Amino acid sequence: MDTPFQLNLSKLSLDGLRAQQEQQAQLARDIEAEIARRRGEALTQLVDEMWSKARGLGFSDREVMAALSPKVKKAYARAADAPLPATAPAPASADGPRDKPQVGETYANPSNPEQTWTKTTRLGAPARWLHALVMASDDKTYEQFRVKA
Repeated sequence: MDTPFQLNLSKLSLDGLRAQQEQQAQLARDIEAEIARRRGEALTQLVDEMWSKARGLGFSDREVMAALSPKVKKAYARAADAPLPATAPAPASADGPRDKPQVGETYANPSNPEQTWTKTTRLGAPARWLHALVMASDDKTYEQFRVKA
């Protein structure tokens, strides 16, 4: 282990003090990251050992999960700072509540105008009826089914 050294702060300039402050802040961040990394490794090792022992005793993954499920729920309920995952509300950002997803283009079925699909994400898959219509069309584009605003 490295031996800490004494730093005579009274001999440092204001810029030197600020540099030391930034170095200490970076050191604190590095220490926190290393602690988190080691805790993650220890937890992974613990879980791997638990699964290995359960399999060695002849338990299936399903049996282990069934036995753990109520214990995990109770542990979450006991933890003051960890709400139950199934009922946890979405966290608010520092600037206030989360924004609602942006609503994109709306597409309609020409043969059944009440059948519509609205794109809410860039990666959202289109409705099956819309995909089938596009694949059956000559130009193979969604644009022809888009509702003009």
